[in-house]
Amino acid sequence: TLSSKSVAANADGTAPVADLPPSSSDPVVSNPPSSSDPSNTQNSDDSDDHDDSKNSDHGQCQNHQKVSCADVEVSDVNLAIDYIALPEGMIVLSPDSSNLVINQSQNSIKVKALADAHLTQIRLVLKDSGNYVVSGENQYDLKTPSGQQSGIKVMLDSPVDVQKDMMYELVLDVDLNSQLVSNNVKCIFKPVIKSAKLL
Repeated sequence: TLSSKSVAANADGTAPVADLPPSSSDPVVSNPPSSSDPSNTQNSDDSDDHDDSKNSDHGQCQNHQKVSCADVEVSDVNLAIDYIALPEGMIVLSPDSSNLVINQSQNSIKVKALADAHLTQIRLVLKDSGNYVVSGENQYDLKTPSGQQSGIKVMLDSPVDVQKDMMYELVLDVDLNSQLVSNNVKCIFKPVIKSAKLL
């Protein structure tokens, strides 16, 4: 038998909503971070930015200052050679040392022929770092246009036929006063050496 209180509450005989106890089947609302939530990707974005910052100085001598060649007296140039190739890209010579130092008394490097070849010119392909000029006790960043891509073009004074596994000496005829040019705070090594011998 329905009580008069229940009947008075709702004409259709149901209990008022306010009197119903919470059902265990009611969903529990929560707000987990969505995969599209920007706050959820913050760490990955930070990580990418961090990685980019590591590579932002790619190709630079990170420990060397930048300077215009006109502002200093350059005594030495250091070129970090990766490999020596023909103009069409074939690697033909292997340097005995990766560092080629050019100054008034030194301008050569020992090389080994990796194949029989007829040479009229070669390309010194440089490493991304290790290229710099020396003035006094200081080292300054050296820009080498195309040095890491097609390489510095070296014109041989006369054609040379090299034989595989034989050692040779590459002697460069370089005047640093004309080979180095300045642009603002950059010291630039011209991408062509017009005279050299392979002995």
